[in-house]
Amino acid sequence: MPSPPTQGTFFGHLSRLASFALLAVALGYAAFDEGGQVPIGWNTSLLLLGAGAILYLLAVSRADRPPFIGQMVAWAVLLPPVYVGFQLLPLPLPLLKILSPERAKLAESLAPIMQTPAFAPISIDPATTAVYLLRTLAYSLTAFLIYEIFRRAWGRRSWAPVIPLIGVAAFEACLGVLQFANGGDVAGTYRSHDHFAGPLEMVLPLAVAYGISLLKNSNRAETLPVSKAIKACAAFAFAASMLVGLVY
Repeated sequence: MPSPPTQGTFFGHLSRLASFALLAVALGYAAFDEGGQVPIGWNTSLLLLGAGAILYLLAVSRADRPPFIGQMVAWAVLLPPVYVGFQLLPLPLPLLKILSPERAKLAESLAPIMQTPAFAPISIDPATTAVYLLRTLAYSLTAFLIYEIFRRAWGRRSWAPVIPLIGVAAFEACLGVLQFANGGDVAGTYRSHDHFAGPLEMVLPLAVAYGISLLKNSNRAETLPVSKAIKACAAFAFAASMLVGLVY
């Protein structure tokens, strides 16, 4: 008989599920809050994303990841934030002249009013660069979490990771259709037509592929289960709503 799951295994499964749920909530919150353009809403999404990343790191041990691919993904996640963060480091003026001559000239131009600094960062606006550093870190964490979630789902042949995407895009599409019917701008919860159309264009093929996968007779049964038929009809209906929203 198989042994019952240990407490660590149960905690890991629960933490991964909570991490996935937080990532989905962060996506939905950013989309519904004017596309994440409001600072308070954007920071809330970043907070949810950071909590999801912490839960995932608590759930998955280092030995549970493929060594070679794990190292490649780690480098891919770390390089963009390191690149932005490097621009905040105070560098000696001779080195700054090599890396950024214009920035070094700007530092030397302060000589008539103050002593020329011996160290200066590449960034001319460190406060703004620090904000972009946090954003770049959030983007990298998102890419890492999506990679890990899809890696695990691929082994189980599960479509669970795309369900939140389909749900958010279907809501936006239906809202766009209602806006068109009422004679308003078709932009969903976004401020731009392009931002509205972008997610629909990306998620539409996923909704169609999900519906087709449900109709595949993988178990070689004579009839399709009712639950799969309902899910497939919903997926195709959502895909149709996205197509109509794009046309409008």
